[in-house]
Amino acid sequence: MNVLITSIGRRNYMVEYFREALAGKGKIVAVNSTANTPGMLAADKSYVAPPINSGKYLEFLINVCKNEEIGLLVSLFDQDLLFLSENKDILERIGVLVVVSAGDVIRLCFDKLTYNEFSSSIQLKPIKTMKSLEKAVEAIECGELKFPLILKPRWGTGSIATEVVDDFDELAFMYKRLSRALKKSYISIASSNGSNIILIQQKLVGVEYGLDIVNNFNGDFVTCFAKRKIGMRSGETDSAITVSKNELFEVGRKISDKLRHIGLVDVDIMETKDHEYYILDINPRFGGGYPFSHIAGANIPAAIINWAEGKDVNPEWLRIKPNILGSKGLFILQKELAEGENI
Repeated sequence: MNVLITSIGRRNYMVEYFREALAGKGKIVAVNSTANTPGMLAADKSYVAPPINSGKYLEFLINVCKNEEIGLLVSLFDQDLLFLSENKDILERIGVLVVVSAGDVIRLCFDKLTYNEFSSSIQLKPIKTMKSLEKAVEAIECGELKFPLILKPRWGTGSIATEVVDDFDELAFMYKRLSRALKKSYISIASSNGSNIILIQQKLVGVEYGLDIVNNFNGDFVTCFAKRKIGMRSGETDSAITVSKNELFEVGRKISDKLRHIGLVDVDIMETKDHEYYILDINPRFGGGYPFSHIAGANIPAAIINWAEGKDVNPEWLRIKPNILGSKGLFILQKELAEGENI
């Protein structure tokens, strides 16, 4: 089985995980809108993709899948997922199994304003959130919100355009600045009218965890891995330690049962000093924290490949060892260019 990973970016480790899982019985093909990223260099073959919203992306994917005899497709980028979900049937008609959740699941995960309703539905407290500057000022003045506050895009990804403010002057300045910047960015595409694209939330203090919540292809809960975050870089987990905590496992199960997602979702959770859990973010894909589960014993790429082939999954792939500390490093990838090859 040949595997296509779309929007591979810098995540060369995902190429290696899927390659190891294939055990020589297939190749890894990667596509990305930018050439020569670590993920592109690590793949057996790579293609530069047109922009997702260009009108040419579907034809491009179909051609790659046909030419490379792709059997399984996995995406690592938020903006790619809804497109793939909407075109899943077309790709599956040419024999490609697309590991992506239903469109309504992806829309819920992208819209941080919906987290309040979603949190309540699984018996978690929602984060106090305001969708306009005026409402936030009123909430501060009546004591419902207190500085510091966090400003973030309603449909954001990672930590892009996320700011902490400590007073009214910073709040007004940052709200105006981020509103202008986001209306010119790809993030605003997710909004139908461009309104309410900045959320203002109470900043929480506590311990942050990352959850990898795994469902099978029927949307049934399989397992949940938890890591305590130690370091972050550009909104992605840079170092973490695996933990065994029943409360987090049960939160993961509740999220799974409610979402009915396909494959893996990456969830950021905050535990405050009063032991309340708050959902910070939900990403319906492999997240930047997955490697810390993988080095502790998990092997979800292998599970996905076996599910795709109709085979049983090794139970060892669905367990991790606690107290395994991981930290991302830097190394250099190389590729020998063919004579006359341009970059």
